Amino acid sequence: KDAAQFVRTTPIRDTRQNFALSRFRILVVQYSDMKLLYKQKSLLQAAKTAGWISTVFQTFMDNYTAGSAVREYSDGLKFMTQTPYDDEFPFFALTLSSHHGDGYENAPDWTAILFLGSSPEYKLDIDVFLGLLDDELYPDDFPILLSPDLMILAVALMRYQVNEIASEVAKMRGMILEVDNDLLDLTMYKMKRLRQVKTRLFALRRLQGSLDQRHRFTVELASTLEKTFETLRKRGRGKFEPTEYSGMLKEAVQALSFILETLKHEVTVASPRIEAQQTMVRMNMSQIANNSYRAAEEARRDSASMKTVAVVTLVFLPGTFVAVSILNPRR
Repeated sequence: KDAAQFVRTTPIRDTRQNFALSRFRILVVQYSDMKLLYKQKSLLQAAKTAGWISTVFQTFMDNYTAGSAVREYSDGLKFMTQTPYDDEFPFFALTLSSHHGDGYENAPDWTAILFLGSSPEYKLDIDVFLGLLDDELYPDDFPILLSPDLMILAVALMRYQVNEIASEVAKMRGMILEVDNDLLDLTMYKMKRLRQVKTRLFALRRLQGSLDQRHRFTVELASTLEKTFETLRKRGRGKFEPTEYSGMLKEAVQALSFILETLKHEVTVASPRIEAQQTMVRMNMSQIANNSYRAAEEARRDSASMKTVAVVTLVFLPGTFVAVSILNPRR
């Protein structure tokens, strides 16, 4: 209720002191249960009515769509991004909007709504997000014709996502090497221990899938940010004077994109390595199972043979004794 009221309240500019400056309003909402996020109809409707979110962002949320987009309108610009919601990484959805009004077209207001999901191990909650902003240096190289904006929020989240991917890739690399070492150990080839390795490989496969999905998402986010920077540059361009967007933010995204490119190889090649390990474990488990079946079958046959011998012995031994007695009456 308070969040919806905050969105509905439009700040009034002080024409004597702040007529030519931007106003920034940021709303951060976090839910312990993702289902609650999609039940906030009143908040989303208030945000849509006030121009904080677009129909595209609403569609993103309604359909659990992962991705990024930027849309330019006659009265402003809207940027949006939403992570996958069903993997092992923290969820976030961000939308940024510029609001142009009469008398301050060149210095628009900016609004932002950041939705956070549940945060396992407190990896991304409100406090962590505030820490991310503290670590970012707000650019001071905006040209005169360009008004400051809130794109630093998206850059901070991208940096967080890239660092998470890099950390999890290192974790995955170590897990794959551990399985390799285990498969070289001859004492591992027992059904119980192979089942344990199989469980670890299942977790590895899920981690690799999540990393691949997040990597693709973040690459798209970088591309959308670069497109947004260019759109903002064109909107602020003067009639005769070319304008450049903040070099600090552009360089930050380019550096993060370079890191993503270096991580791409490990994320990609991990899949066939894990698949090869799974195949090896399955083959050995199948061989052990077949050997156990053959051993059990041979034991069953041996047991049946012994029972047959026992029955034959019981049937014929008395007859043998009688025959001997008849053949030796004189003794």
